Amino acid sequence: MSAPLYAVTVLDRSGNAVRLDLVSICEAGCFTASRLFALCLLYEPLAATVYARPGVVWPGRVDGPLRALFTEDELLDWGGSGVPPRDAPRLAIVRDVAYGPFRNVPPLATPPDRDGRYRAGLNRATDAAFAAAARAFGAAVQSRYAQRRTLGPAAMPAATLRIEVDDPRWLAHLAPGMLWDAYCFDDEGPIVL
Repeated sequence: MSAPLYAVTVLDRSGNAVRLDLVSICEAGCFTASRLFALCLLYEPLAATVYARPGVVWPGRVDGPLRALFTEDELLDWGGSGVPPRDAPRLAIVRDVAYGPFRNVPPLATPPDRDGRYRAGLNRATDAAFAAAARAFGAAVQSRYAQRRTLGPAAMPAATLRIEVDDPRWLAHLAPGMLWDAYCFDDEGPIVL
């Protein structure tokens, strides 16, 4: 039996973008903003059990055109060993990866981008105040994991993740309310904090 890194819920899908509720339920589940991580999250419902609510399987088969572009095995391999340079252009189907507000952790030390979302590179600042705030943020997240037995899943570190793709067909298999356990990762991906 394996432990998932995240609990994922589709909040909404509109045009070329989908918003996911991402709850980090394992200490290994960091908030990464890589295109590969986003792509793996989009692909995962095609290969995993999807639920309508806890314990109730999603009615009907989950399928869509994205299945033909990648395989579960290659995405899993890329997460651990990196994307081969010849395949890197394939990640361009993901145009943007951005986090909305974070929950159950202190505010980030850096203000969001102009649209109110956070993207990779928030750790670009090197001043002492930012470094101290980043350490405090990390300590608060770790504290949540340490307290997970008493706090329960509603108190785990979480955020809204918005993924934008270059064609709405790649989101055709997703519908609001879908739930799944996520095992996605990108060892090389940039982290938000």
